[in-house]
Amino acid sequence: MEDSREAFRAKLEQAWAGRRVGEDVLLQRVVHVSQAHVVAQGWDTVSGRSVCIKVPLKQRSAYPEVERERLTLEQLRGVVGPQVWGLEQLGQRPALLMEWVEGRALSEFILLRRGAPRAQFYWVMSGLAGKLERMHARGMAHLSVSARAVILGAQLRLLDFGRVRHEREPHPAGVYGGKVSAVDVRAFALLACQLMESDWEEGMEVPQRFAHEDAVPEPLRGCLERALGAVARRPDIAQCREVLARAMEQTLRARAPAADRSAGVASTDEWARQLTRKVQGSHPALLHEQRLASQSGGASRGADELLGALLRREQTRVVQRTHQGAPSLRERLLSHIKENVEDS
Repeated sequence: MEDSREAFRAKLEQAWAGRRVGEDVLLQRVVHVSQAHVVAQGWDTVSGRSVCIKVPLKQRSAYPEVERERLTLEQLRGVVGPQVWGLEQLGQRPALLMEWVEGRALSEFILLRRGAPRAQFYWVMSGLAGKLERMHARGMAHLSVSARAVILGAQLRLLDFGRVRHEREPHPAGVYGGKVSAVDVRAFALLACQLMESDWEEGMEVPQRFAHEDAVPEPLRGCLERALGAVARRPDIAQCREVLARAMEQTLRARAPAADRSAGVASTDEWARQLTRKVQGSHPALLHEQRLASQSGGASRGADELLGALLRREQTRVVQRTHQGAPSLRERLLSHIKENVEDS
């Protein structure tokens, strides 16, 4: 199956390479072929930038689907997804032009490694949960969450918005009863299990350990088990993200020396205030996370959201440095943030 698909990709590339898409874009190579569409890389001869070209395989009745995806990306501009440049023609087929996203698909990472270490798992799943939460807050569900749709690069990016539906649409994409966002939650849990164990398959128990034998926290396992179960029992994506954030906080506390753990932090709210003051005016990405937390859950969730944002950026370095620097966990975190601010 894969061999035949690769042969078809090579055949399309030979036929399409060098053709113009619209007036300004030259198609350079075919990157991926699915059952429904082709993804190619092009070059904008005016701006000099790389362009992603998405072309449906079927010629007839394809325009409404492509136009719908374009409108969806316009609605989600600045929230999640690539920027959309326009809709052109490749021969008789409509071609959607979008921002070219550099990076490697999460599916390649899963194939190359037997499970992700804990730090990488938290970075990937927290980033994905944040993007889905912002979509769900607008009443929209992705419905195509998969390892191939997640791109790992300088930042985690989510692609493939062709099946996005709004919760007010009647029976969107064959979902009957319950919130359509529950489909994303289940797909999120499936992906989390695959990331823990690359050979995990649907129907197996949620893994008990990450790669390198780190135990999966029980609250996280319980959350994933509910997400894989009946629709009525599934948590929403915000709850999944909160469980991840608390698990990350426990990881840092567990890595701190005993003397530091006994000193502790005065309170979660105080921790959030200290972190916020430290990056005030200097780290807009973290402050954006804090504002989102304040809008959705108030100050009590601020520390979890802010810590999650910090760990998604520099998870590995934070864990590696928890035995260095200042005499308390809080001071080490603040020192780490200060370094990030001065370096960025």
